[in-house]
Amino acid sequence: RVDVEVVRDVAVARSQRLPEIACYNACMRTTIEITDEQRKALAALAVERGLRGFSVIVQEAIDHYFESLRGDDLASTLALRGSLSDDDAEAMRVHLDEAWKTWRSS
Repeated sequence: RVDVEVVRDVAVARSQRLPEIACYNACMRTTIEITDEQRKALAALAVERGLRGFSVIVQEAIDHYFESLRGDDLASTLALRGSLSDDDAEAMRVHLDEAWKTWRSS
């Protein structure tokens, strides 16, 4: 027998998570290094806005940064893609692999 209230509660919970799920599928998750003061400021701003995290605020800041660049600056920034030599790219990959070995996972 299906409990209608449970089904309704699950549907409501899923509908409330829809923006989160949609962003998860449309956004790339990454890690950035920020100072403790920056983290505290982001967390405080998120609380003021009623957000659970501060990813949206970081996305807005990145969007604002790129919008503030002049067209030539943005074009030159985007042109850097793929500018490492194969040797430099491999050295960076090795360096990042070593760094990840020391990363705390919790």
